[in-house]
Amino acid sequence: LFAGIVFAKTGNRDITATHGLFAKMPLTMAGLVVGALSLIGIPPTAGVFSKWFLIQGGMAAGHWGYVTALLISSLAMAVLFFRVFEYAFFGVKPAEGHGDHHPSGKGKFSEASASMLLPLMGTASLVLLIGIFNQSIVSIITDFVGQFNLTGSIMR
Repeated sequence: LFAGIVFAKTGNRDITATHGLFAKMPLTMAGLVVGALSLIGIPPTAGVFSKWFLIQGGMAAGHWGYVTALLISSLAMAVLFFRVFEYAFFGVKPAEGHGDHHPSGKGKFSEASASMLLPLMGTASLVLLIGIFNQSIVSIITDFVGQFNLTGSIMR
């Protein structure tokens, strides 16, 4: 959703399109931050619990390569997303350093339209709500699944 908004607003598909977006489009960037933190697996987003359950399952099954791959993928996503955050906040390519570079006033545009922003904010809200209330959600699912035996008939 974020990439679509940035492309629609800038016409650019490169990371340079995110130059200074924290100042220009704070709600859009908030949606990206929530989604990125969930993909990395940072609490209280929904992603932390799904990764936790996958890691627990991998450890219980003794599939250490699977666990290692999950942890490495989380680290790689953290590095990549935080580089995007840095460029979008400071307005410079991370390799250029911070120095006196700041987002310029050139090419200013406002926040995304409501038709683009509402799906992003709705999804970000759901990611946070599922993360916060995950124990209740998992409990409901396990109680429901627990009603079925291996043949699929309801046990009462």
